[in-house]
Amino acid sequence: MIGSLPRYAWLRMLVVAMAATPGCSRTASPPVVPVKIEIRLAQNEPAEGFEEFVDPGTKKIIYVHKEAVVTNADVAKSLIAVDQKGRPANQFVFANASRKKIAEFSSRNIGKAAAVFLDGKLRFAPIMRATISDTAEVSGNLTVEEAELIVKGITAE
Repeated sequence: MIGSLPRYAWLRMLVVAMAATPGCSRTASPPVVPVKIEIRLAQNEPAEGFEEFVDPGTKKIIYVHKEAVVTNADVAKSLIAVDQKGRPANQFVFANASRKKIAEFSSRNIGKAAAVFLDGKLRFAPIMRATISDTAEVSGNLTVEEAELIVKGITAE
């Protein structure tokens, strides 16, 4: 049958058939969507310059400072990690220029919460238990897919 078709007609038919077959067509990868990260100081009492939020983990009201201490500009790299409970997590490696600022912030606020916002939504408010400077791990209620999107999007332009 192929011999009776005009030259290369069989090849065109094969390409058309493959394109129409689910799973055979080649499509471009979805674009990397930038992820906006902000880390802000949080506390249990209202104060000037703080806004009221509900902590997604505890469902309690917390008060979060309006200004971010850490943003995308402070993050050199993000990696997928696994926390101590085996849950998906993100590890943030901070830019050299930001490490002193982050260390000062965390050392002044040990025992207080650091509200972590992703794309403007409060996702976590973990308690700072030690001084942070080079890296930090964020875990909690992330799925593997969310952790991957954060890694791909955290330093996207």
